[in-house]
Amino acid sequence: RSTLFPYTTLFRSGRRSGKKLEEECLRYEPVLSGNIAVTGTGRGVGATTVALMLAGVAAEHGEAVSFTECQDPSQMARLVYHILSMDKRRGTPVSIYGAAAEGLPVRIIENRMMMEAGQGHIDWRIVTPDDVNEAVRLDKAQMTRIVSSAGGDVCIFDVSSDGSTDHLFSDMDLVVAVVDPLPSRLLMQASRIASIKYIKNKGIPVVFVVNRINKGVSKRHVKRIIRDPDIIFIDMIDETYIYAAEFGGLFPWEQPAAANAAAVLFTEISRWNKRVIGC
Repeated sequence: RSTLFPYTTLFRSGRRSGKKLEEECLRYEPVLSGNIAVTGTGRGVGATTVALMLAGVAAEHGEAVSFTECQDPSQMARLVYHILSMDKRRGTPVSIYGAAAEGLPVRIIENRMMMEAGQGHIDWRIVTPDDVNEAVRLDKAQMTRIVSSAGGDVCIFDVSSDGSTDHLFSDMDLVVAVVDPLPSRLLMQASRIASIKYIKNKGIPVVFVVNRINKGVSKRHVKRIIRDPDIIFIDMIDETYIYAAEFGGLFPWEQPAAANAAAVLFTEISRWNKRVIGC
């Protein structure tokens, strides 16, 4: 297991403090398991970044991870393929989208990338530039095949925020709904928030992650708009580090400041994961 994460400083609770909290932290080791969907309440809220952080930290914890994009290539503003500079890494990912569109077996396709020695790996099941150039589009059955073929200790799914792939949530152990706290965005995304809460009311576990928390945000106001008891607040990551990671060809969770935020996110989500499926 990775020694990167000092659990005693990452476990946060509003109801516990002092020695009792420290003892609880020492007993707790974050871990993820099962199928976890990450979706946004709108475009540009940081859902893909959250999904990448969860996958990266899980792999650093020694987990076998799969990361699957569940998107329409023609509607994507940017590709994980480019975010992670896949064209500059060893072993260019094979298009799982192209295989699914042609009716070919997808379970046998692996784009496995090992982390450092002693850590886990990530199988990158992502949209490629060829998928975009060839205007590949999958129907619900083909997308379901991609999801059902994912394997590993933990399977992360980056699900479109437009609702077109919400049918996949029925196969998930946990849905992470990422929210930008800017009031103008929250108000315009009210219908998406309501649709996610409807899914939750049908028995699918959902936790809201309010991203980009800073001193200007009123958590009380955000809670009043979302109106859900299951909310995690995550501090804003300085975008300097996100830009530096892309320009430097690094994974986003490898930047020190981003790594701290990723560790907190992973710890908080793993608590919900543990609560939901008892891992």
